[in-house]
Amino acid sequence: MNLEPIKSYLEEEGFRPKYDEDSDIRFKFEGKTYYIQTIDEDEEYIILLAANIWPIENEEESIKAYQNTNEVTRNIKVAKVYVTPYNNVYATIELFLPNPETFIPIFIRCLGALDKAVSEFRTAMQEENKGLIQ
Repeated sequence: MNLEPIKSYLEEEGFRPKYDEDSDIRFKFEGKTYYIQTIDEDEEYIILLAANIWPIENEEESIKAYQNTNEVTRNIKVAKVYVTPYNNVYATIELFLPNPETFIPIFIRCLGALDKAVSEFRTAMQEENKGLIQ
């Protein structure tokens, strides 16, 4: 999928997007870094990604992360929050779209859902960590 129409839209909206070394679009929103990715083998698949939203430092935190990713994924429409094999947590919005132009009208809604998923996951983990400290 050619991401240039999406990049142009983001520029018009003031997001200041840039292509990274993998040809993904990288941009910031409210202090967080997000990516828009595609996969060459699937021209209709697009991913809005928030990477490295929570580093997992031990087994107990890993268990809590799995529980909280499951809860957030269940509660936020189209969001997928998951633990990576590298002991970190990612959040995504993953869609099948016929062309990049169809992403533009739903971009703000997708970004809002992803931002909410990230915030809810972080809040849940912080609350879990407070319980561990007391």
